[in-house]
Order: sequence, then structure tokens, then C-alpha cells
Amino acid sequence: VAVSRSDTGVRIEFRSSSFVVRQLVDFAKSAGSALADGLRVSFEIENVSEREALLGLRYVLDTWLGEKSGLHFATDKRRRIAEETAILPSAEDTWVATPGDKAGFMAQFSGPGVDRPEKVVLSNWKRLSDSSWSFDVNPQRNFSLVPYSINDSAIALYWEPTPVTRGGTRRVSFAMGSRNEKGYPL
Repeated sequence: VAVSRSDTGVRIEFRSSSFVVRQLVDFAKSAGSALADGLRVSFEIENVSEREALLGLRYVLDTWLGEKSGLHFATDKRRRIAEETAILPSAEDTWVATPGDKAGFMAQFSGPGVDRPEKVVLSNWKRLSDSSWSFDVNPQRNFSLVPYSINDSAIALYWEPTPVTRGGTRRVSFAMGSRNEKGYPL
């Protein structure tokens, strides 16, 4: 693991004999903001192995959004999400945020400069943390996993595996920060 500064943020590199994963975290400004109020998080997954490989990414954000209020998530298309939910590419949602408070947290997963994941899962943190890759959403479940994790929500972004040639790189990105319904333009 190596960490270094870039002109606009930080670069974290994880290296193995087969792959190099670079996480680039850059300061970002939401639409209309004079100062940086968010982050653009990008990943570069480089195949340094001797053959083609299927490379995907699952990124889990432990949000700590609705633990006190019980209001966990809203999107630009849904006012309140109170149960496990999967947002698929066919949905028109472009971000997920803390409902109500305009200054809350927002994760933008669609729009200019953002690579839409194949799936966004809103669930209990422990359920997501304990799953290895795939996760079957059950809309009958809320954000608690009794007795381990009560009213504890998280977001998982899934970019499904795709073939990457030897020496090739897969790149994906999303933005997060203060809630601004106009998002974080490139």
C-alpha cells in the first residue's frame, strides 16, 4: 500500500502480483458552490497479470445517516426509503442522500464525470459488510439486523466484473459530499 498527494487530493495504491488498484480521492465542488464541499472518488484497476481477468468493484459506504432519526435515505426520485432497496440502471435515480436536511450527505452515482454502477444497494451495514460480493435485496427487511446492528444503514455501489486485457485498466468513479440536488459536475 502506498499513499501520495496529487494536485487535487490523494492517491492510495494497493498492489499485488496480479492487480494494482488505485483509489484517487479529489476535492470536488457541487453545482453552485464556491468551495469544495465534496469528493470525487475514482478507482483504476490495472491488470498486471499474465492473462485477461474479470475485474469489478464493490464499494461499501458506512453512511451513519438515519441512525438517530430513522430517516435513512431519499433519492432524486424517491422521497423516503425505509427498507432494503436495490437501484438498478433502469431506474432514473442519480443520487442517494439523507432525507430532509439539505446540508446532509449525498452520494452521486450518475451524471457527468460519474460512472453509473450496475447496482446500488441500500441496506443494513452489517449485512453488506458480511457479504462477500453479491447481495440479494429483501424489501421486507429494514436497516436493522437484530441483535448486532440496530438502525444502521449503508450504501454499496456495484460495478460488475468485465474482461480487462493483460496490461489494461478499468476505471470507475462517483461523487459524494454535502447534499446538493444538482450534483457534482465534472
